Amino acid sequence: MESKLILAIFPILIIPIAIGSLVTWKSVSWSARWFLGVSFLGIFLICGHALGVSERVILILLVIAIALICILISLHRHDISKNIKWPARQTLIIVVILLIQLLSAYTTILANPVFEWDAVAIWFQKAKALYYWESFISLPFVNYPNFGAAHWAFIMKFTGFSEATGRLFFPTAYFAFMMVLSTLFKDNDTPWTGVFVIPFVSILFFHNAYISGYQDGLLSLMAGMSAFYYCRFFIVLELDNLAASYPRDIRYDLFLAFFFSGILGFIKNEGTVMAVLLFISAAGWFAIRMRSKTVIGRIPLFWGFIMFVALISLWSLLLLYNGVDPSHVQGGVFTIKGIFNSYENLDRYRDIHQYFSLYLTSHRMFIIVSSLLSIASALYVKTTRTALCFVWTFYILHFAFVALVFFSTGTNYMWHLGTAFDRLMFQHRFVYILMIVTAISSIAALMQRRLSVR
Repeated sequence: MESKLILAIFPILIIPIAIGSLVTWKSVSWSARWFLGVSFLGIFLICGHALGVSERVILILLVIAIALICILISLHRHDISKNIKWPARQTLIIVVILLIQLLSAYTTILANPVFEWDAVAIWFQKAKALYYWESFISLPFVNYPNFGAAHWAFIMKFTGFSEATGRLFFPTAYFAFMMVLSTLFKDNDTPWTGVFVIPFVSILFFHNAYISGYQDGLLSLMAGMSAFYYCRFFIVLELDNLAASYPRDIRYDLFLAFFFSGILGFIKNEGTVMAVLLFISAAGWFAIRMRSKTVIGRIPLFWGFIMFVALISLWSLLLLYNGVDPSHVQGGVFTIKGIFNSYENLDRYRDIHQYFSLYLTSHRMFIIVSSLLSIASALYVKTTRTALCFVWTFYILHFAFVALVFFSTGTNYMWHLGTAFDRLMFQHRFVYILMIVTAISSIAALMQRRLSVR
């Protein structure tokens, strides 16, 4: 088992970070580069498999790509070494604490085989089929996207057919997301506040979804990455000296926000809807807060939007290429016609409302704390107002989307509520995490500035 864990380090950490290191933007943290690496790798594996490329060719291309990356890193080692700085003491403390949590999650996975129903019947079966590189059309639940299963299978290629080692990918993504959030405190010059906040939030919000094999946790994390960069974009947009000081960073933030939201459709079908909701929320608040054409000219909105549309369309195009109708999800349970006719099922309101009421009750502490912190931050730190409004707008829209799912489902809606409601609502869990961390980091920075003035 020890040798398998050592081998798993390559597909889980080393290869994604190596791929992500090709992004040379200084404002991108190494944890964000990890997400970039797994995104590029996931798209490569999914597209290669869907297009019918043989496993041998995929392997050769991957080896060539990694070799080229190593050569590029070697050629630019001096430039890279200049950008690499020994982490600050506060960052190291956060890393050590999160690593202890990560090892605990690893131990839980290795001690418990995958057993959740959909995790076994859908996602592990997909991973197993991809491990053996079965044809695209023969994959179980072919309409369901393959991102998480592709990484699950990719890790098993290094460790042998051990489903547990493949599942190590999911908690790794959770703790990488926490490290991304920790950069907010570094940016605000309040790193010691982050030492207390990030580990606490990480422990508080860790959930079985990040180790069970379900994809909803991964979907929430990737949506959180997109929302994080949208928020950074809006925060910088509110700065008075934007045009003089931040033309490059804001461009990169918007690009990454578009990119990570485009990846959502590769994780789960509802990820495409979440990507659209994130975009609508961001575009709406951008239109409201737009202040000068000079700023617009510095941001490649058009090309970023083209990339976003291309990414969220790619999975459907791959399905069409293989003769699969992308408009029929779960064997026709959800159809365009069913969505338009959802008004005919208003008699379901009472049962659906009951589930939402139970959710609000069980999550009231998260909702109250994140709401109060958001209000405090919006009142006292004006640069965070648009970012906070954007995230809460998405939150409300996602509630509406989940309700629409159960008004339009073509199967027994009570059964569907019992099996899918909690998972769908879990997908916006990142909202609470992002709002708490953003608000605390901004308030801490404000307090520090006021104390320094005194």
